[in-house]
Amino acid sequence: MSTLVSILIPAYNAQTWIAEAIDSALSQSWQGIEVIVVDDGSSDETRAVVAQFEQDGVRLIVQEHAGAAAARNTAFRASSGNFIQYLDADDVLHPLKIESQLNALEQNASDCVANSLVHEFRSSIEESYTDASYLCQTLEPLDYLLYCVAEVAWMMIPGVWLIPRNIVEAAGPWNERLTLNDDAEYFSRIVLNSKRVVFCEEAIYYYRRDVEGSLSNRGGDEPVESTYLAFALIAKRLLEREDSPRARKAIVQCFRYFIDTYYPQTPHLMKRSVSLIEEMGGGDYDIGHGAIFKALKKILGWERAYRLRYHLHRFKGLRE
Repeated sequence: MSTLVSILIPAYNAQTWIAEAIDSALSQSWQGIEVIVVDDGSSDETRAVVAQFEQDGVRLIVQEHAGAAAARNTAFRASSGNFIQYLDADDVLHPLKIESQLNALEQNASDCVANSLVHEFRSSIEESYTDASYLCQTLEPLDYLLYCVAEVAWMMIPGVWLIPRNIVEAAGPWNERLTLNDDAEYFSRIVLNSKRVVFCEEAIYYYRRDVEGSLSNRGGDEPVESTYLAFALIAKRLLEREDSPRARKAIVQCFRYFIDTYYPQTPHLMKRSVSLIEEMGGGDYDIGHGAIFKALKKILGWERAYRLRYHLHRFKGLRE
């Protein structure tokens, strides 16, 4: 009996891109798939677009708007695959993505999770480029998670992973209290419930950048509060697994990123972050660094400023 892989797609007002996402799911070289789309209360033509694929076996579930985490939980409950592949409605899978990851996991199929290369794009995957900051090596779970927390903070893109069902069940559902950064919190649990993170160089996930209306591009305090809560949960989980100098250093770096990104929003969370940095042995942290990064974003744009900050923090960390 062929291994069944469930491709789970949460969708909210995704009429512009979802057909491309579904096409990429149906075009997988691995034939044992089921595709489940959860329409999370869309007000556009998302449902009508998805309905066109029902004749190809795509299953559509409609629910009231409850957020991406709730939509993914609904999709998982409806699934029956031995492996789980999350796919955002505006992203694309390479045709060999699932098959190559299944091959990579062949020896440790129930104990390990697989991740892939990330190719970022805006309008066409033909113009995609590789995100060089993403981790591209096989590592033990704690080593992988410490790298993600310290070096790239919240980059835990859902679609890069292929996950055995038993690990999904052990990790528990998506946290529906979270909006932004829910992926980092969720996959920290996935990683820690595995025995190894296996990098598969042949697998590619195409991640669409700068989608209009996405939560990460919105203002207000909700994304900031969600990001902080996710980081706090990850930090607690890390220390429970290993309360060590390297774990504390990673947490310090993570909350420095948080301050730099969101200053001067939510002053109470800025103060909590500074206190946590001091508690973890990070010394006094100048909250004014956030103002500097804010200015850089205006001059260089978000992406260039982020990458500059990433390399500066990494250089500082290596020197320390």
